[in-house]
Amino acid sequence: LIERLNGAGESTRKILENRVYQAFSRTLARSHAYVAMERLYDVVESGDYDLVVLDTPPTRSALDILDAPGRLARFLDDEAVRWFLKPRFGGGALSRLIPSGGAAATRILGMLASRQLVEELVGFFSVLWHLKEGFQARAEAVQRILRADSTAFCLVCSPSRTSLWDAAYLRDGLLERGVPLGAVIFNRAYVARASDPAEKVGWAPPQDPAQRLGSIGLEGRRVSEAMLVLLHELAKLRQDTAAWNHVAQAATDRFTERLPKDCLSVRLPELSEDPRDLIDLLQLSRALFDWESRT
Repeated sequence: LIERLNGAGESTRKILENRVYQAFSRTLARSHAYVAMERLYDVVESGDYDLVVLDTPPTRSALDILDAPGRLARFLDDEAVRWFLKPRFGGGALSRLIPSGGAAATRILGMLASRQLVEELVGFFSVLWHLKEGFQARAEAVQRILRADSTAFCLVCSPSRTSLWDAAYLRDGLLERGVPLGAVIFNRAYVARASDPAEKVGWAPPQDPAQRLGSIGLEGRRVSEAMLVLLHELAKLRQDTAAWNHVAQAATDRFTERLPKDCLSVRLPELSEDPRDLIDLLQLSRALFDWESRT
């Protein structure tokens, strides 16, 4: 970014070799988020791609990426920073940092750091002054990209309580920032199909083991104790699954109620195995674009 805004000459080399700049770039809070937004801007503006997908970090960190450009612009507008950035005429570099008559402050800085470090500090803020407009212009451009009609935010979460809490944090954060939310995907969710039998695994109560024997054609027959134990365990598993599906369904319904009306909501069923190859991904894509899973 420095090279893009300042060119590739001697001035840029001095900036990149400035120790204050190096420390600032390494330790600036959430600097990784700003770098991510810069990279996104470069990729979008290059025109080399039909579709650009940004996979954000954990949900609560995703808002840092959205706020990064504006945060840097606000940093440059901070009153204390603007005092440093304001050009001062007359005297050497230190005169821009220390107001006239600030001999005491000069001595204090001299005790805390070398004159060379103070000069580098002044040089760093001088660079920010010259690049201030460029930083702000980039921040505004990124904000326009994020809010453009061609941009859509897709929130992916599971029906678990923790995942929904994190997703709600991001959902509310996007709405507060006026950023449109295009879709929400509930991954590994319970999806009831219209073709399911009337007695669905998600809702039917467990059957008594004796009744289960009748349902599989073993009514009145003698079966081993092991078989009865197995049937009991299967019935319990079914009951637990039904309870979980009921809770998850209710939780996703409540979450969906707070989405914008034009936001698409999709429930992806939990597969028997994690996707490992193209065939598995094809199966997942069919579920993703199955209108029965949409609300």
